Formats: sequence, structure tokens, C-alpha cells
Amino acid sequence: MVKKRRKVYKRRKINRNKYKFLIRRIFAFILLVTFFMGLKYIFTNNREFISSESINNYIDYVDSFSGWRKQLNWKEVAAIDGIKNIDYNNINKKKIEEICKWFYDENNNIKDFEKVLEEQDFTDKEKKRAEKNLKNLSEVSLRNIRGDSDKEKDKLIENMKEISIENYKKSGVLPSVTISQAILESNWGKSELSAKYNNYFGIKASAGWKGKIATFSTKENYNDTIKANFRAYDSLEESVNDLGNFLNVNSRYRKNGLFDGKNYIEQAQALEDAGYSTKKNSKGEAIYADLLIELIKDNNLMIIDSEAVKNE
Repeated sequence: MVKKRRKVYKRRKINRNKYKFLIRRIFAFILLVTFFMGLKYIFTNNREFISSESINNYIDYVDSFSGWRKQLNWKEVAAIDGIKNIDYNNINKKKIEEICKWFYDENNNIKDFEKVLEEQDFTDKEKKRAEKNLKNLSEVSLRNIRGDSDKEKDKLIENMKEISIENYKKSGVLPSVTISQAILESNWGKSELSAKYNNYFGIKASAGWKGKIATFSTKENYNDTIKANFRAYDSLEESVNDLGNFLNVNSRYRKNGLFDGKNYIEQAQALEDAGYSTKKNSKGEAIYADLLIELIKDNNLMIIDSEAVKNE
């Protein structure tokens, strides 16, 4: 009888131990799943806390309001909007336009971000939230959100930034337009013409050109390729400066409104209208302006315009 009780007790002890082991296994599994779900949430939140649709809306609303005025920085506007609209998913056009108004003084000059926060009587907590929002948006772009975070592309833009701003002061061509042209014409500086001869804009060598020459094949239309002579330079800066001069001395660009354009959309269209490129799609439609505008939006190049015109 005693032996039988001992066996029963032993079996119960073994069963309890198995039960405890099973509970521990389940608990560990739940912890593991929770941990990885947390990592996924953090990663997704950091990478896509603002959607591409929201970015497009901010860009379009801010650019539309800027219009004939000096170009605003859409990230600064979004950072202030984000004080109340934390998830950036419910963007109100009228609210964005109201915030845009805060950035202009009576002469349509652009105020500093900090001054806008001060003038609108935000609390210290709200100011800190806006500053944090702006910091979180610093690396955000449509290109990055698509997963294209190529550092070499970032490097080309950075290398061209100050050169293009200086060129704008001399030539009147907005930095965003100059940089987007370089990206498009040189395939991000990877073309042989740009890599070997520093010609980032596909400018051909006419009969009057006294400098160096490089001969290459070029695609003129959707499916046409020809051989042509192109200008060659000693540096990227020389290439940018010659672009500014080229556009100014050729009257067709002025006639088509390039230097009357108040923003990158108008200047890009003027380049297409003046025949800078004959690029067309399969339907025979001119697409040069659309390609430039898309590159400008994808890479936040209009923000460089904002920096260039801010203290004029």
C-alpha cells in the first residue's frame, strides 16, 4: 500500500515537472515572439513613420503654395503640422496652407523655423516636439522610402549642392534644376561622358566650342541613337558653370521663359519647351520636364532651392 502511494506521488511529481517545463517553454516562446514583433515595429516605425503618399501630399501642397513666392521647405512645414498630426496620415490642405503663411514675412521673405515656432506661441513642449519631428524627417525622401538609399547618389547631390547654389546666383537656374539635370543626363555620374570627361549635362560641342571634345553615342528619341561630339571639362564645377553660361547665351531658353520661371516646375518645363532634350516616351510625348520634376521630388532637391533663395 505504501509502495503504491509512493508510485502515485512520484507519477504526480513527474507530471507536475512536465507541466512546469511546458509552461516555461510556452512563456519563453511568447517572449520570443513579442521581442521580434517589437523589433519589427521599431524598424517599420523608424523607416516608414511617414508614407510616400503623405510625403507627396506635403510636397505638392507646399510647392503649390510657394508658387511665385520663394520656395519653402516641406519638412519644416510637416514638422509643425506634426505637433498635432502625430502620425502624418491625416493631412489637411487648408492647415498646410495656413502653416505655409507663417513662414513668410510681409515681403515674402522666409522666416527661420525657430522664429515661426516663437511667433505662433507654441508651448515649450510643442516646440520640442516640432524640433524632434524635423530631426526625424531629416533623412526622409521618396527615394529612401522605396528602399533606394544609395550613398553614392547622396554623395553626388552633396558634391553638387554648393556649386549649384553659386551657379544659381550667377545664372538664375535653380539648384534643383541643375542637379536633376546632372542626375538625368549622367545617370547619377555613372556615364562614361561624366566619369571620364566631367560632362554631366550632355552639352554638345558646336562649331564654336574651343575646349576639349569627346565623341559618344547618344539616344535622342525613344529609340534613336546617333554619334555626336560633346564638350569635355576638367571638373564637375567647370561643367556646372558652363551649363549656366550655355543656357544664358542661347536665346531660346530666355524666349521660352527659363529665367522667368519662379519655381523648379516652371523652369523644368521651360527647358523642355526650349528643346534642351528631345526625350520622348513610346507614344512620342515629350517627357524631359516630367523626368526632372520626378527626380527633384524623389530627392528633396527643392529644399536646396529653399536654402538658396532664403536670404536673397
